[in-house]
Amino acid sequence: MRPCSSPWATGRGILFPGLFAVRFSDFFASVGIALAERVLGPAHILTGARLMHPTFAVTVESALGRHRPV
Repeated sequence: MRPCSSPWATGRGILFPGLFAVRFSDFFASVGIALAERVLGPAHILTGARLMHPTFAVTVESALGRHRPV
């Protein structure tokens, strides 16, 4: 099976813009811009969910005894 090289298929296309959105909106929220504070919450939630997905998947795979090659 050929690995997929598309950044959107692997999730990196969602992760890195999400992390950028968190840092970008956090900067403007610290300055006091209200819109940045409203964007910060969903950016944290979406990026956190994206990071929790592989953590959960690896934990379940390890518990079932299936190990992926590194």
